[in-house]
Amino acid sequence: MEDGFVKVISPIEDTPAFRAGVKPGDLIVKLDDTPVKGMSLNDAVKTHARQAEHPDHSDDLAQGRERSRSIVTLTRAVIRVQSVKSKMIEPGYAWIRVSQFQEATAEHLVKHLDGLFKQGQVKGLVLDLRNDPGGLLHGAVAISSAFLPQKSLVVSTDGRAEDARKKFYASPEDYCAARRRRCCAACPRR
Repeated sequence: MEDGFVKVISPIEDTPAFRAGVKPGDLIVKLDDTPVKGMSLNDAVKTHARQAEHPDHSDDLAQGRERSRSIVTLTRAVIRVQSVKSKMIEPGYAWIRVSQFQEATAEHLVKHLDGLFKQGQVKGLVLDLRNDPGGLLHGAVAISSAFLPQKSLVVSTDGRAEDARKKFYASPEDYCAARRRRCCAACPRR
């Protein structure tokens, strides 16, 4: 929230908002004819959900950007977020995009790395985290573990309660789909 309006942190890729040009930092000032100013974030989300309960319903979203306002019409859709995308950008060089850290993001990373290594020798890799709004801590630690030396401190949390103080270290098990014990070609344990 900012100045009483809903502030967009990052629109999820391949969603109606993303395709309509909603950008990070935009302020949502109206949902259809309902002003957002003064609503809590939860109330704004509930209002948006109530106004359109069917996937093909269109919403008018009034957004503010750099002192200007525009109306964006969004057609609702069922959203399936693909948290990892990849491609070879030129021979020997790969690009991997992580759009947010979800429960299965590390497993998806493994599949993408496997596919990239099967396409040929990978000499360099671009890890694209632009506009990643975050997500699950364990997903972020798992992705970090794929690129950091083993036992590197990834993140620590601190709080008043003892159970709020934790340290998370890079571990191959975090990104090697430990539940299935399936490793990728990049795994140092191979």
